[in-house]
Amino acid sequence: MSQTVPVIELADALRREAVRLDQGTDAEREAERIAKKAELLKPALGDLEKAVEAARQLHQLAGTQELIDLSVAADGVAAFRGHVRRGRPADQAFTAARNKIVGAKSTITTALEFAWMEFAQSRLAELPLRRLALLPAARRNDQRRRLDELRTWARRKQPTISDIQLFDQACTIISEALAQLPDPEPELDAVFQKIEATRVTLADLTDADIALLRRARLDDQIELHRKDI
Repeated sequence: MSQTVPVIELADALRREAVRLDQGTDAEREAERIAKKAELLKPALGDLEKAVEAARQLHQLAGTQELIDLSVAADGVAAFRGHVRRGRPADQAFTAARNKIVGAKSTITTALEFAWMEFAQSRLAELPLRRLALLPAARRNDQRRRLDELRTWARRKQPTISDIQLFDQACTIISEALAQLPDPEPELDAVFQKIEATRVTLADLTDADIALLRRARLDDQIELHRKDI
């Protein structure tokens, strides 16, 4: 963004120079025109800066700078700075610069959406979520709420730098909590998968399945509801 922010600074400098050179009515009008046009660029630049910051945060977490091409952030800026240095750029120059800035922001946010989706899903897939059932009830509920938040952040189409940071923090907390636990024994994991795969009835569970849940003290995680007759 160091290549785009000076656009506003140059326009402000141009406004001051117009006033310095000529205090006449024409110069004041020209200075006012340039100031207004420069002000219109600021929201677009702000949106672009937020997109670039989010992309850089994702690059930092992913450990690579190759997910999103940020070079487009400078599109059109060099040409506009040339107009400013030559003095009193026309309205068309400001319009062209704004269009370039909006286009660059759109390009970056589109790339960010796909890169973020892939990165977030990869991080979620790395979590040993089968171990959640082995946590004590209070901690299990806390981590499941955190997991729901993770999945919400992972679905964001245009994540902010805050979304990405919060996702990373929550992911780290869950990972550390589950790292202290072993994987469920295969027989117990098979029972979990049976329960989670379909709408099971009590008849679908064997006495051995139920006994296994009781021995592991996980029977309190299973709710039974009688079908309407």
